[in-house]
Amino acid sequence: MEKNRKQKAQTQDLEELLTIGEVPLYGQVCWSIANNGTEVSEVGDIIAIEGWDDYGDSATRAFQLTSVSIENIERCMGMRTCGEAQALFAEPRMASPPQGECPNGHPEAALDNMMYGIRPTEPCPRCGEIPEFSNTSMSPELYSEGPVRGVDGQEYQICPRCGDDSLELQGSSLVDWGWMIVCLNCEWEMKLAESLDIAQYIDLMREVKSRVESIRQMMEMPGITNRTRVESVCLQLRMLLELVVFSSLVSNKDVWQKSRKELQSSQDISKKMRELKRLHPRFYPRPVDAAGSRPGGEPAELVEGYLSEDKLIEVYGRLGGILHAENPLGRQTDYRYFMDEVPDWISQVQNLLECHKVYLYHRPEEFHLVKMFGDVDGEVACVPFKINADGQTKCAWPDCVSSSGRQYCEYIQHFWSECPLPEIEPEQTLGKEMADEFDAAARK
Repeated sequence: MEKNRKQKAQTQDLEELLTIGEVPLYGQVCWSIANNGTEVSEVGDIIAIEGWDDYGDSATRAFQLTSVSIENIERCMGMRTCGEAQALFAEPRMASPPQGECPNGHPEAALDNMMYGIRPTEPCPRCGEIPEFSNTSMSPELYSEGPVRGVDGQEYQICPRCGDDSLELQGSSLVDWGWMIVCLNCEWEMKLAESLDIAQYIDLMREVKSRVESIRQMMEMPGITNRTRVESVCLQLRMLLELVVFSSLVSNKDVWQKSRKELQSSQDISKKMRELKRLHPRFYPRPVDAAGSRPGGEPAELVEGYLSEDKLIEVYGRLGGILHAENPLGRQTDYRYFMDEVPDWISQVQNLLECHKVYLYHRPEEFHLVKMFGDVDGEVACVPFKINADGQTKCAWPDCVSSSGRQYCEYIQHFWSECPLPEIEPEQTLGKEMADEFDAAARK
């Protein structure tokens, strides 16, 4: 009798493994019984587990199966690996009842949300809850893109409603669109003209290059009918033109989405282009005649041979007529016309974009010089410039491209030590003087 009482005292419920933190062992036992046992286990059965005690000796631990154990063993039936069973029981074990503090989950999630805009989707491993955070906010003084500008184009330092200077930028995250200028005093708010990186525009130019290449390949692809060839090419070209029209609006999400949707459903593209020009007078790329410009001077813009705004309206309208099924009783599509004209249209698009200025929506006092093949690897290259009050281009040094150990101006095609463009900052003059002295000493 004494022996039986001693044995009973040493036997624990199998679920005890979960309470003492041995979740992997619990999963291993359930999986082994479910998939390797020859007899069906029942409540009350005793199992023995071999292990090692604290002194390094082999020891046997006895556990009794309960109704919960049987249910969990059945859940492991047919699992391919023991690891799957371990993961099955690790999840509910980690989701313990909510606690007052969350030292291992919410702080990490908060950091990811602030730095990368990553919203948590998994429960905290300590409290079992999915963290929720209020809007990200920061002072306008911390805004790295210059003066705080609303979508109305105005700069804001004080609230236009109450005159208070307690403005704050609020948004869903540091990387999401949708920042608002908010007055903490009277709750006035204005959507911020999002200063998205020029990389957004460069990505669209890469897409333009990709579509141009796709069109050229389809024009030469053997084994397809001219009808299929023309319809596919015209679809790609029409999408390409939409990218050209809207790419300079990437800095304002609302204008981009609304305008693009309206253009795709509009029958009068000229009307929509006028509306875009009202929103952003310099929305259209400005092609630069780099080859025909005077070296050392501000380059002239192309006057012909490129896809002008009027020509884009004409081409876009012609392409729209071929993207729908033909009316068998109507006028037949002249596929030969498109086969002959598409190469010329593509050439005009390339002349427009090969080297051009782009004025983004949120920075009317700046432009970027974009070269579609300006990188050493033939990738899209971009150099920012500013414009002074007299409309002159201001030097963007030190953003020039390095050439032969010196700075070479990508805009005027000349060494920056002889660049006639006015400097953005006074320190630039001092920097050039120091560099010239260094070069002079090196030549001696």
